[in-house]
Amino acid sequence: MSTWGECSHQLGMSNRKIRDEQISASSSFDLQSTGPQHARARQESGSGAWCPKNQINSLSKEWLQISFSVDTVITSVETQGRYDDGRGQEYATAFKIQYWRPSLNAWASYKDDFELETIPANNNTEHAVRRTLDRAIIARRIRIVPVSNSTRTVCMRVEFFGCPFDDTLISYDVEQGDLQSGISYHDFSYDGNLADAPHLTGGIGKLYDNEVGKKDVFVNHHKWIGWRRKRTGGVKLSFEFGELRNISGILIHTANEFKKSAKAFSSVSVLFSTNGKDFSDNIIHFNNPEDTESEAPRWIRIPVNNRIAKVAKLRLNFGSGSDWLFVSEVNFESNHTNIELLHDDVVIPDSVSYFSVTEHDDGTSMFAFIIFFFMFLIVAVIILAVIYRKREYRVKASSPSPNAKREILLTIDGNTIKHHVSPSTYQMARDNLQNALIEKMPMSPIISDYAEPDISICSDVTANTPLLYGIDGPYDTQKRSNPLSSMVKYSDYGEVYCTTLPEIARDKLIYVSRIGQGEFGEVDLCQLENRNVAVKRLHGI
Repeated sequence: MSTWGECSHQLGMSNRKIRDEQISASSSFDLQSTGPQHARARQESGSGAWCPKNQINSLSKEWLQISFSVDTVITSVETQGRYDDGRGQEYATAFKIQYWRPSLNAWASYKDDFELETIPANNNTEHAVRRTLDRAIIARRIRIVPVSNSTRTVCMRVEFFGCPFDDTLISYDVEQGDLQSGISYHDFSYDGNLADAPHLTGGIGKLYDNEVGKKDVFVNHHKWIGWRRKRTGGVKLSFEFGELRNISGILIHTANEFKKSAKAFSSVSVLFSTNGKDFSDNIIHFNNPEDTESEAPRWIRIPVNNRIAKVAKLRLNFGSGSDWLFVSEVNFESNHTNIELLHDDVVIPDSVSYFSVTEHDDGTSMFAFIIFFFMFLIVAVIILAVIYRKREYRVKASSPSPNAKREILLTIDGNTIKHHVSPSTYQMARDNLQNALIEKMPMSPIISDYAEPDISICSDVTANTPLLYGIDGPYDTQKRSNPLSSMVKYSDYGEVYCTTLPEIARDKLIYVSRIGQGEFGEVDLCQLENRNVAVKRLHGI
């Protein structure tokens, strides 16, 4: 929404916020002493002002140009002649304003409420004169063009007042207003393309200058645009923004004048597009209740259910029995949005609804979006659950449960059992889960083979069950020359270790069951007194 009420700040010529390189001119009498860098109001530098090379008359084309870094709203201009401590005698009696911004194809000329381009300036060299413009202009570059009814030498200093243009409107298109009895209800301040009149394109004028019209529209017509009913299909307007906007409301300033058959619009249709070419079928229709009493100008708000758009087209329909329709200003309640659109028909849900707005939409798009969202959510939950279960399985496979029974690792060697208590166990990279009871202990490496235990019965309970088996049958105790060696050797990830273990009598073991078979041998479960022990038989190498 355009709000320029406090837009009257000094823009930087006098305080040098505008740099010298931002100031240029068509020519200079002397670049060093009277160049454009000296055209700063209320400042004395060089010879006191900018002086063009040629003398000035009503047809002169000399100009002083200031380039702003961003689009800027200019509401007033201050001019001053060349004083130069009393030595100067040159000043401009009048000037014109030309301006440009990136959305314009050419330089535009400012016109006041009487459609005049010439603005009065100074009558002496010392005093500065500030002129407030009848309508603000939006410019990236502005030129001051001095003019005179008589040929004379002119020097100037200037200052500008306004503010940065913080809106994103690029332009609006409109059908030109009409005439009646020699009075113009045109959008004469429109600065876009006039070649296709009465259709105006690519510019900004009365409808977006932050100036609203007064009562008695036929007398105070300067701020109004008026259309006669002779048009078919009502009055069409199109507004284009420089970015996607989240539009929540449109405000139109209008008025009645019953004696001359002028009434506010009876209804409005609004179409939206994200690219300016494809317009949504989701059209807003607004019915404006007829007012048969008040002629006071008023704002009429068209509520919009948060529509995302870059272009908005409006069609205003004439009031019942009226011959004229007047509008002085159109504003949008909107803000920037970061939504990336997959299509142009997007509605952001809003809990507020209005009785006078009807939107034709079967809700299919929103329903499909909800279904898709929940399907995506379900798939994501399933994937996360599978990943979590796999991770939990790996952790359980590699770490013993804190509630597990304490196990003792035993190795048979001849007529005795050697054992030690393992404070912690873990899965060997090359064994099965059932073979995960071997302890990894730091020992001195040696070069030898595994000690081969003698195979026999653990006790009378297992008299007929061999405790350990070889690869091809019952273990042959004659395979090793020293089966009673007290040195037990095993391999852990390719390194060979050995240790001397305490001896345990074999007849104390009671066979229970086969636990499993790993790459290096078989593991059986036995009882030793009141504890469970694992007995592993190592394969011969």
